[in-house]
Amino acid sequence: MNTQGLAYAQRYSSYKEPFDARKVYPFTNKNIESLTIPVNLLQLWAKAGGGAGQSNHIEDLVVIAGEKSYLNSKKRLKLSFEDCRDEKFGTREEYRVS
Repeated sequence: MNTQGLAYAQRYSSYKEPFDARKVYPFTNKNIESLTIPVNLLQLWAKAGGGAGQSNHIEDLVVIAGEKSYLNSKKRLKLSFEDCRDEKFGTREEYRVS
């Protein structure tokens, strides 16, 4: 709707700043997905993909990497929450006029 030249208006709270570290957000690492896949299935996929030599170490290579990613994300969030406990974050406004 275009009312008196105003084509668009939006107000929103900005909440990503405490968690944004060089455009890398917590819990977005692909390794975390490995935590939901059974180890025997990961081993089967590794053998099917030609990684027969490494399939015995799939837990070390994939599952432990997923656990580390998950725990690092939790730690980052905890530190972010603690650091910004007394901070105030404003509301942003955006207007587009024609």
